[in-house]
Amino acid sequence: MNAETLHSILMQKNVYGLDGFHLSADEHGVCVTNPYGVDCMLLPMTVGGCGQALALVAKTKDRKRDWAFYKSWLC
Repeated sequence: MNAETLHSILMQKNVYGLDGFHLSADEHGVCVTNPYGVDCMLLPMTVGGCGQALALVAKTKDRKRDWAFYKSWLC
């Protein structure tokens, strides 16, 4: 998937799931939430912002153990 496609999907549906991450769009931008419910980033609702969201997911999607530890530390 590329940034333009993601931007188009979010403009139409406002939500999208990607590799366990939840991407949602509203008037504030694109919110990226990891598989454990931790909000990771708020990005502008632009093609560039969607590209950053895709890069974050690609960079961290294999770090589920790290996210689980982080969530347990927060609780």
